[in-house]
Amino acid sequence: MTRFVCVHGHFYQPPRENPWLDAIDPQPSAAPFHDWNARVAAECYAPNTAARILDETGRIQQIINNYAHMSFNVGPTLMRWLAQHDPTTYASIVAADQAGQLRFGGHGPAMAQVYGHLIMPLATPRDRRTQVAWGVADFRHHYGRDPEGMWLAEAAVCTDTLEALAEYGIRYTVLAPHQAAAVRSLRGGDWVATSTTPLDTTMPYLVNLPSGRRIALFFYNGSVSQAIAFQGLLNSGEALAAGLLADVPSEGARPQLAHVATDGETYGHHHRHGEMALAYALQHIAQRGLARITVYGEFLALAPPTHEVQIVEQSSWSCAHGIERWRSDCGCHTGGAAGWNQAWRAPLRAALDWVTHQIDTAWERAATRVFHHPWQARDSYIALINDSSDASVARFMATHARTRAYYPALALLELQRQLMQSYTSCAWFFHDVTGIETVQVLRYAARTLQLANQTLGLDLEEGFHEQLEKVVSNTGITAATLYATQVKPATLTLADICAHDALTGIFVESPPAHEIYLHRMQRTARQNWSFARTRVVVGVSEVVAVLTGERAQFVYGVVVMGEQVLAGGVSPEIARYERLRTQVAKAVQTGQHDQVVAVMHAELGRFDYSLRSIFRDEQRTIMNRMLHAVIETVVRQFHAMYAEHASLMKFLQRMAVPLPAELQVAAAMAIQADLQAAFAAPQPDIDTIQQLLNGAQHAGVVLDTPQLGQWATHALQRLVAPWQLAAPSTATIRYVHAFIAVVHPIDVSLWDAQNTYNVVWQRDYDAVARTAAHGDASAQAWVTAFCTLGAILTMAIENRHTTQMMA
Repeated sequence: MTRFVCVHGHFYQPPRENPWLDAIDPQPSAAPFHDWNARVAAECYAPNTAARILDETGRIQQIINNYAHMSFNVGPTLMRWLAQHDPTTYASIVAADQAGQLRFGGHGPAMAQVYGHLIMPLATPRDRRTQVAWGVADFRHHYGRDPEGMWLAEAAVCTDTLEALAEYGIRYTVLAPHQAAAVRSLRGGDWVATSTTPLDTTMPYLVNLPSGRRIALFFYNGSVSQAIAFQGLLNSGEALAAGLLADVPSEGARPQLAHVATDGETYGHHHRHGEMALAYALQHIAQRGLARITVYGEFLALAPPTHEVQIVEQSSWSCAHGIERWRSDCGCHTGGAAGWNQAWRAPLRAALDWVTHQIDTAWERAATRVFHHPWQARDSYIALINDSSDASVARFMATHARTRAYYPALALLELQRQLMQSYTSCAWFFHDVTGIETVQVLRYAARTLQLANQTLGLDLEEGFHEQLEKVVSNTGITAATLYATQVKPATLTLADICAHDALTGIFVESPPAHEIYLHRMQRTARQNWSFARTRVVVGVSEVVAVLTGERAQFVYGVVVMGEQVLAGGVSPEIARYERLRTQVAKAVQTGQHDQVVAVMHAELGRFDYSLRSIFRDEQRTIMNRMLHAVIETVVRQFHAMYAEHASLMKFLQRMAVPLPAELQVAAAMAIQADLQAAFAAPQPDIDTIQQLLNGAQHAGVVLDTPQLGQWATHALQRLVAPWQLAAPSTATIRYVHAFIAVVHPIDVSLWDAQNTYNVVWQRDYDAVARTAAHGDASAQAWVTAFCTLGAILTMAIENRHTTQMMA
């Protein structure tokens, strides 16, 4: 076989974490998901771990982990998010790399990525080095091995960038074909410009670097990659297979690689079911012997470069003007109104460069006092980002620091992380400075300025504001206005963290020592009172920022009155606690909450925290708790209304008379509440669910089926989850079958159940079937129940032994 196929997916999301909390705030535009990371994970990252291959009748023939059969990189910030929030998908990706190593001669399918998605040719030499060092270390942390290849953000390249890759042992990277300037044989001869002779993308090329190092480059097939991403080639798995093979002959004198590269989100997020087309195409190619599926590391070992290449300096895969998309009004954009421009790009970069220039000298001077080698310490700081445990921090400080004091040593390094994150390429990619990606970069800048003030004594806010005044959006708003209205109000201090803990603590019990995002809390004193629907709490807490080592103590007070009024304050003057406690106790005895509030104001000074001061996710939790009693009362009223008028509603339905809106709302709310409770039960009562659904149908009540589908899906996931560890009993299988039969009409997702069924199918079915074949009645009952469940899950179980993909 001389024809090889490799599909590369660049899986990446712009970082969205709140810089002070390292957590993503709720994003309503991603509904019904919490945020866009969660939504794209559900639409793409998870489906690619379990892509369906269907038979001619539409039943699931196989479930394939695409990551094990393709080349891929997952952005480090995204990989970290998956590890924290979607551990099943994360584990499947790591397992795919391990399986791929067995399949591809020891060469894993995963590639590393420069850490923060900076445009490397525009980065400083030190930042380039750190980005590669962090990318390598982060890859090793997740995959347990050293990377062979590294993806460059936007495939943006220059010779200095390649030098940085080679310095850290990276053997290859992947570029677009237009990024090759000229090639020649390693045996010598003249350079041949790609502008006159088309580039042969079927082979790797060598770059001989000025340092004497070398690195290999793969240039993907541009036309096929474009067809996959933008021209509908994913509409058919067979068409995709044909497209992948079209430009490479089936037989040749040397190994030839047909390979493409696109955003990984193409497979499932941008193109629904794209992961299925990919799985089918790779299986189709492998089973028919049309080509050998490979990854870049394996092909490089099998077919080392015979030619060298000169790159187009400062070029990228997504800008026809090189790298101008990230520093000038080059005309590349993603939309916007007619006449819009991107003149804001250059002053935005200039503003951040101004911050960097102000910080660099002062930072190195300060860091030299606390670290043996400041820049080496920064290169190693990624270890604390991935593991901020006490033991990890202690090891890091013992290796790099001149001091035992965590603060400001760690804060100086966190300052550098936030500064590099403020150059994330997404801020410049889109059509206007008002986009969420640019606002996110300004959030990183705000955190940088805060840390610079705390650790270096630099107050850069006014100067940065002046720089941002020069950044004008297409709507006339300046970046300074965005910064003042959308960024600065969200800036957090340790006092804000203490206030959040105090406010939420009145609703949610937590131990004296606990964690809030990136902060450790320790309550050292606390007293509370209740009177006349009023609750009052005062106390003392210590707050420690995990990543920076900053710590402070605060005295706090909180008052909650009724169902809607929540107020609190904090003060760093701990000595005030005893006086505050005494004065509040006296005020409570008056039974007047106004007196309590007056004491809080007098003793704490600042008493302006409210429900709005609580972080968004906890806001929702607390609001739900506050509303719980109200909702219960309303639901009881709706139940009474529905019970009183149910027979009338059924009569109207039989007479084909539209249900009055007033009755519709009451009935829907009552039935929805009952169904929610039924689905939440550890073992949902199928008869009850069926009766409720039938009652709604007979009365003509329109239910919120997407919401019902979510509740049913979560219930089904709970029911089948234990099957991952052990084969289910016959009774359990029958129960799940009956449950699915009842909820199937309300848009329940079978995806997770199908995956779990497939695990049992692969792991347990053969052994039980053999026992059944010897006449064991219980085994026969199990097999019958299992196959019956497979039918409703659309699993083609009878083909168990007929198809093996890419063995």
